[in-house]
Amino acid sequence: MKISVYTDKRRKTAKGAMPVRLRFQPHRGSAFLISTGMECFNEPANCTFPPAEPNAKTKSFRLMKLFTACQDHIYQHPDLTKERMKEELAAIITGRPARRDTISDMFEKYTSGKRESYRKMYERTAGKIAGFDDKATFETIDRKWLERFASWLEKEGANTNGVAHHMRNLRAVFNFAIEEEVTNNYPFRKYRIKSEQTRKRDLTIEQLRLLRDYPCDPIQQKYVDMFFLMFYLCGINAGDLFMLKEASINNGRIEYYRQKTRKYYSIKIEPEAEHIINKYRGKDFLLNLMDTNVDYSQPLKRMNQQLKKIGMTYHEGGKWTGDPLFPDLSSYYARHS
Repeated sequence: MKISVYTDKRRKTAKGAMPVRLRFQPHRGSAFLISTGMECFNEPANCTFPPAEPNAKTKSFRLMKLFTACQDHIYQHPDLTKERMKEELAAIITGRPARRDTISDMFEKYTSGKRESYRKMYERTAGKIAGFDDKATFETIDRKWLERFASWLEKEGANTNGVAHHMRNLRAVFNFAIEEEVTNNYPFRKYRIKSEQTRKRDLTIEQLRLLRDYPCDPIQQKYVDMFFLMFYLCGINAGDLFMLKEASINNGRIEYYRQKTRKYYSIKIEPEAEHIINKYRGKDFLLNLMDTNVDYSQPLKRMNQQLKKIGMTYHEGGKWTGDPLFPDLSSYYARHS
């Protein structure tokens, strides 16, 4: 980006003074002007006013100081977009702070208007970034920063796929920031996000029968029924299941769009599934688990907690004793089974 001094002869004041501006010409695209707040009667040569100009030395010193500061900023931040560079150069010249879209701001903008579970997923990633480096910006994050962040996540207890989850979220926000012309920096160009195949989480036919027929207490039985409803409906996702409305049933079939992929599904309601639906029919939603919840995350959390305790005995004082049937059991097992 080239800088030059521009005297605006078209906008003279009543006394004949001309505004002095700095002109910036990017390598690509149109030039832009930023006012220095100074005026002159005699056009300067580069940054030097002629002796005939009132306060020539003072004006020349100030103009050279602004010119040099802008030049240094351009050299030090070659990856800034034109719009961001314009904002920061204007801040240098006027002395007013530049508006900055922080990483947290961009996470919020990117998820604006999306469903709550999606926003929370990205909020967790933004929180991890703040916990690791609360001064991180789109310009300071590079490949080495990503490597350090991944190591920190692992020390915090994240497995390989957990790290990959946060990295993909950050990459999506970086792509969004580039589209919004907040930055040109893209640290993922030379960084590979590692992932590993997850262990198959399913139950055998014998295990499914054992779980179905096990004498649970009423609270656990509700979640066992939800587990098998997911199973009977071809492994429907818990979030999609809990958010179904009465209108989702059409001619003996469950019809819905997957929240995550927007793919359309139409699944026949078998007698076993119909029995569970009728047993737990809700008011505003198909199932009564949502009668007292705003979103599906809380009933899903309780479901996964209770499934892991099946086979144990509850005692007063909040203690569970005994061995669970399936210590790792969760809604995923219904989907995979």
